[in-house]
Amino acid sequence: MDETAKIDLGRVLSRMGSMVGAMGLGGLAIAALVSGGTAVAMAALLQQFNSAATPDQILATFFSPYYWLTILVGTVIGVLVQAVLVRSAIVGGDVGGSVALAMRRIGPLIGLALLSAIAIGLGMVLLIVPGIILYIMLVVSVPAMLEENAGVIESMKRSRALTKGSRWRVFLLLLIFVIAYMVASGLVGAVVGVATTPESIGNMSWAAWAVSAVLATIVSLVAAALVASLYIELRTIKEGASADALAGVFA
Repeated sequence: MDETAKIDLGRVLSRMGSMVGAMGLGGLAIAALVSGGTAVAMAALLQQFNSAATPDQILATFFSPYYWLTILVGTVIGVLVQAVLVRSAIVGGDVGGSVALAMRRIGPLIGLALLSAIAIGLGMVLLIVPGIILYIMLVVSVPAMLEENAGVIESMKRSRALTKGSRWRVFLLLLIFVIAYMVASGLVGAVVGVATTPESIGNMSWAAWAVSAVLATIVSLVAAALVASLYIELRTIKEGASADALAGVFA
Protein backbone atom coordinates (compact mmCIF):
# COMPACT_ATOMS: atom_id res chain seq x y z
CA MET A 1 0.00 0.00 0.00
CA ASP A 2 1.33 3.41 -0.99
CA GLU A 3 0.30 5.89 1.71
CA THR A 4 2.08 8.78 -0.02
CA ALA A 5 0.40 8.55 -3.43
CA LYS A 6 -1.99 11.35 -4.36
CA ILE A 7 -5.15 11.14 -6.36
CA ASP A 8 -5.13 12.52 -9.88
CA LEU A 9 -8.00 15.03 -10.07
CA GLY A 10 -8.11 15.02 -13.86
CA ARG A 11 -8.26 11.24 -13.98
CA VAL A 12 -11.07 11.13 -11.41
CA LEU A 13 -13.13 13.70 -13.33
CA SER A 14 -12.48 12.03 -16.68
CA ARG A 15 -13.50 8.63 -15.33
CA MET A 16 -16.56 10.23 -13.74
CA GLY A 17 -17.69 11.54 -17.11
CA SER A 18 -17.27 8.12 -18.70
CA MET A 19 -19.22 6.52 -15.88
CA VAL A 20 -22.16 8.88 -16.28
CA GLY A 21 -22.44 7.75 -19.90
CA ALA A 22 -21.93 4.09 -19.01
CA MET A 23 -24.91 4.08 -16.65
CA GLY A 24 -27.11 4.55 -19.71
CA LEU A 25 -30.87 4.92 -19.82
CA GLY A 26 -31.34 2.59 -16.86
CA GLY A 27 -29.34 4.81 -14.55
CA LEU A 28 -31.05 7.89 -15.93
CA ALA A 29 -34.48 6.34 -15.33
CA ILE A 30 -33.66 5.42 -11.72
CA ALA A 31 -32.31 8.89 -11.01
CA ALA A 32 -35.26 10.60 -12.68
CA LEU A 33 -37.96 8.50 -11.05
CA VAL A 34 -36.49 8.43 -7.56
CA SER A 35 -34.24 11.46 -7.12
CA GLY A 36 -36.42 13.68 -9.31
CA GLY A 37 -39.58 12.53 -7.57
CA THR A 38 -38.06 13.07 -4.13
CA ALA A 39 -36.97 16.58 -5.13
CA VAL A 40 -40.53 17.45 -6.12
CA ALA A 41 -41.87 16.04 -2.84
CA MET A 42 -39.34 18.03 -0.84
CA ALA A 43 -40.12 21.18 -2.81
CA ALA A 44 -43.81 20.71 -2.06
CA LEU A 45 -43.00 20.29 1.63
CA LEU A 46 -40.85 23.41 1.70
CA GLN A 47 -43.53 25.37 -0.10
CA GLN A 48 -46.04 24.29 2.51
CA PHE A 49 -43.59 25.25 5.25
CA ASN A 50 -42.79 28.64 3.73
CA SER A 51 -46.45 29.44 3.15
CA ALA A 52 -47.31 29.08 6.84
CA ALA A 53 -48.40 32.55 7.91
CA THR A 54 -48.02 32.39 11.68
CA PRO A 55 -45.41 30.99 14.09
CA ASP A 56 -47.95 28.45 15.30
CA GLN A 57 -48.52 27.20 11.76
CA ILE A 58 -44.79 27.01 11.12
CA LEU A 59 -44.28 25.06 14.34
CA ALA A 60 -47.16 22.73 13.48
CA THR A 61 -45.65 22.07 10.05
CA PHE A 62 -42.23 21.38 11.55
CA PHE A 63 -43.64 18.84 14.00
CA SER A 64 -46.06 17.23 11.55
CA PRO A 65 -45.57 13.51 10.83
CA TYR A 66 -45.53 14.31 7.10
CA TYR A 67 -42.48 16.54 7.54
CA TRP A 68 -40.37 13.96 9.37
CA LEU A 69 -41.65 11.07 7.28
CA THR A 70 -40.54 12.95 4.17
CA ILE A 71 -37.10 13.57 5.70
CA LEU A 72 -36.74 9.91 6.68
CA VAL A 73 -37.93 8.59 3.34
CA GLY A 74 -35.66 11.04 1.54
CA THR A 75 -32.65 9.84 3.55
CA VAL A 76 -33.39 6.17 2.90
CA ILE A 77 -34.10 6.71 -0.79
CA GLY A 78 -30.97 8.82 -1.12
CA VAL A 79 -28.61 6.12 0.10
CA LEU A 80 -30.36 3.40 -1.93
CA VAL A 81 -30.17 5.47 -5.11
CA GLN A 82 -26.52 6.22 -4.43
CA ALA A 83 -25.82 2.52 -3.95
CA VAL A 84 -27.59 1.60 -7.19
CA LEU A 85 -25.92 4.32 -9.23
CA VAL A 86 -22.45 3.81 -7.71
CA ARG A 87 -22.53 0.10 -8.48
CA SER A 88 -23.94 0.76 -11.96
CA ALA A 89 -21.21 3.32 -12.61
CA ILE A 90 -18.45 0.89 -11.70
CA VAL A 91 -19.76 -2.09 -13.69
CA GLY A 92 -20.90 0.07 -16.61
CA GLY A 93 -24.63 -0.54 -16.38
CA ASP A 94 -26.59 -3.54 -15.05
CA VAL A 95 -29.09 -1.37 -13.20
CA GLY A 96 -31.25 -4.41 -12.41
CA GLY A 97 -28.36 -6.16 -10.69
CA SER A 98 -27.49 -2.96 -8.86
CA VAL A 99 -31.05 -2.64 -7.54
CA ALA A 100 -30.98 -6.27 -6.39
CA LEU A 101 -27.67 -5.74 -4.57
CA ALA A 102 -28.91 -2.55 -2.91
CA MET A 103 -32.05 -4.30 -1.71
CA ARG A 104 -30.01 -7.18 -0.28
CA ARG A 105 -27.93 -4.68 1.69
CA ILE A 106 -30.81 -2.34 2.53
CA GLY A 107 -30.43 -2.73 6.30
CA PRO A 108 -26.71 -1.89 6.47
CA LEU A 109 -27.15 0.89 3.88
CA ILE A 110 -29.88 2.56 5.95
CA GLY A 111 -27.76 2.16 9.08
CA LEU A 112 -24.80 3.71 7.29
CA ALA A 113 -26.90 6.63 6.03
CA LEU A 114 -28.39 7.38 9.45
CA LEU A 115 -25.14 7.02 11.41
CA SER A 116 -23.22 9.12 8.89
CA ALA A 117 -25.94 11.79 8.90
CA ILE A 118 -25.90 11.98 12.70
CA ALA A 119 -22.09 12.18 12.86
CA ILE A 120 -21.82 14.79 10.11
CA GLY A 121 -24.77 16.75 11.51
CA LEU A 122 -23.17 16.92 14.95
CA GLY A 123 -19.92 17.97 13.28
CA MET A 124 -21.72 20.78 11.46
CA VAL A 125 -23.10 22.02 14.77
CA LEU A 126 -19.51 22.22 16.04
CA LEU A 127 -18.52 25.21 13.89
CA ILE A 128 -19.14 23.43 10.55
CA VAL A 129 -15.49 22.45 9.88
CA PRO A 130 -15.62 19.12 11.80
CA GLY A 131 -18.72 18.19 9.79
CA ILE A 132 -16.93 18.87 6.51
CA ILE A 133 -13.94 16.81 7.65
CA LEU A 134 -16.22 13.92 8.62
CA TYR A 135 -18.01 14.08 5.27
CA ILE A 136 -14.68 13.89 3.44
CA MET A 137 -13.57 10.96 5.58
CA LEU A 138 -16.80 9.03 4.95
CA VAL A 139 -17.32 9.92 1.28
CA VAL A 140 -16.59 6.43 -0.10
CA SER A 141 -18.37 4.46 2.62
CA VAL A 142 -21.14 3.26 0.30
CA PRO A 143 -18.92 1.69 -2.40
CA ALA A 144 -16.72 0.24 0.34
CA MET A 145 -19.78 -1.43 1.89
CA LEU A 146 -21.00 -2.82 -1.42
CA GLU A 147 -17.67 -3.90 -2.91
CA GLU A 148 -16.13 -5.28 0.26
CA ASN A 149 -19.32 -6.61 1.86
CA ALA A 150 -18.49 -4.68 5.03
CA GLY A 151 -20.72 -3.71 7.92
CA VAL A 152 -21.69 -0.17 8.86
CA ILE A 153 -18.77 0.65 11.16
CA GLU A 154 -16.31 -1.28 9.01
CA SER A 155 -17.38 0.69 5.91
CA MET A 156 -16.89 3.98 7.71
CA LYS A 157 -13.45 2.90 8.94
CA ARG A 158 -12.54 1.70 5.45
CA SER A 159 -13.51 5.05 3.93
CA ARG A 160 -11.46 6.85 6.55
CA ALA A 161 -8.45 4.68 5.75
CA LEU A 162 -8.79 5.11 1.98
CA THR A 163 -9.09 8.89 2.15
CA LYS A 164 -6.17 9.27 4.56
CA GLY A 165 -3.40 11.28 2.93
CA SER A 166 -5.66 12.50 0.11
CA ARG A 167 -8.28 14.48 1.99
CA TRP A 168 -7.24 17.90 0.71
CA ARG A 169 -7.63 16.68 -2.85
CA VAL A 170 -10.93 15.02 -1.99
CA PHE A 171 -12.02 18.35 -0.54
CA LEU A 172 -11.00 20.08 -3.77
CA LEU A 173 -13.01 17.58 -5.83
CA LEU A 174 -16.08 18.13 -3.67
CA LEU A 175 -15.57 21.88 -3.85
CA ILE A 176 -15.50 21.72 -7.66
CA PHE A 177 -18.73 19.73 -7.55
CA VAL A 178 -20.41 22.20 -5.20
CA ILE A 179 -19.33 25.22 -7.26
CA ALA A 180 -20.58 23.57 -10.46
CA TYR A 181 -23.88 22.80 -8.73
CA MET A 182 -24.24 26.37 -7.48
CA VAL A 183 -23.55 27.78 -10.95
CA ALA A 184 -26.05 25.40 -12.53
CA SER A 185 -28.64 26.19 -9.86
CA GLY A 186 -28.14 29.91 -10.41
CA LEU A 187 -28.58 29.59 -14.16
CA VAL A 188 -31.61 27.37 -13.71
CA GLY A 189 -33.07 29.77 -11.19
CA ALA A 190 -32.71 32.62 -13.65
CA VAL A 191 -34.49 30.62 -16.36
CA VAL A 192 -37.30 29.69 -13.97
CA GLY A 193 -37.61 33.31 -12.92
CA VAL A 194 -38.10 34.36 -16.52
CA ALA A 195 -40.68 31.61 -17.01
CA THR A 196 -42.60 32.49 -13.86
CA THR A 197 -45.83 34.41 -14.45
CA PRO A 198 -47.28 36.99 -12.05
CA GLU A 199 -50.06 34.53 -11.22
CA SER A 200 -47.54 31.97 -9.96
CA ILE A 201 -45.61 34.31 -7.67
CA GLY A 202 -45.68 32.90 -4.16
CA ASN A 203 -46.18 29.38 -5.50
CA MET A 204 -43.88 27.16 -7.51
CA SER A 205 -44.72 27.28 -11.20
CA TRP A 206 -44.81 24.17 -13.38
CA ALA A 207 -41.39 25.19 -14.72
CA ALA A 208 -39.92 25.26 -11.22
CA TRP A 209 -41.27 21.79 -10.45
CA ALA A 210 -39.84 20.40 -13.68
CA VAL A 211 -36.48 22.09 -13.21
CA SER A 212 -36.19 20.80 -9.62
CA ALA A 213 -36.72 17.26 -10.87
CA VAL A 214 -34.24 17.58 -13.76
CA LEU A 215 -31.55 19.17 -11.59
CA ALA A 216 -31.94 16.49 -8.90
CA THR A 217 -31.64 13.79 -11.57
CA ILE A 218 -28.43 15.22 -12.98
CA VAL A 219 -26.91 15.83 -9.55
CA SER A 220 -27.62 12.26 -8.39
CA LEU A 221 -26.04 10.78 -11.52
CA VAL A 222 -22.94 12.96 -11.38
CA ALA A 223 -22.51 12.61 -7.60
CA ALA A 224 -22.73 8.82 -7.78
CA ALA A 225 -20.23 8.69 -10.64
CA LEU A 226 -17.89 11.00 -8.73
CA VAL A 227 -18.00 8.79 -5.62
CA ALA A 228 -17.48 5.65 -7.71
CA SER A 229 -14.58 7.20 -9.61
CA LEU A 230 -13.01 8.46 -6.40
CA TYR A 231 -13.29 5.03 -4.80
CA ILE A 232 -11.55 3.38 -7.75
CA GLU A 233 -8.85 6.05 -7.70
CA LEU A 234 -8.17 5.57 -3.99
CA ARG A 235 -8.07 1.79 -4.34
CA THR A 236 -5.76 2.11 -7.35
CA ILE A 237 -3.18 4.43 -5.83
CA LYS A 238 -3.11 2.70 -2.44
CA GLU A 239 -3.58 -0.95 -3.31
CA GLY A 240 -3.03 -1.28 -7.05
CA ALA A 241 -6.60 -2.38 -7.72
CA SER A 242 -7.73 -1.76 -11.30
CA ALA A 243 -11.12 -0.52 -12.42
CA ASP A 244 -11.70 -3.79 -14.29
CA ALA A 245 -10.85 -5.86 -11.22
CA LEU A 246 -13.25 -3.85 -9.06
CA ALA A 247 -15.97 -4.12 -11.68
CA GLY A 248 -15.48 -7.88 -11.66
CA VAL A 249 -16.05 -8.01 -7.92
CA PHE A 250 -19.21 -5.92 -8.25
CA ALA A 251 -20.59 -8.00 -11.10
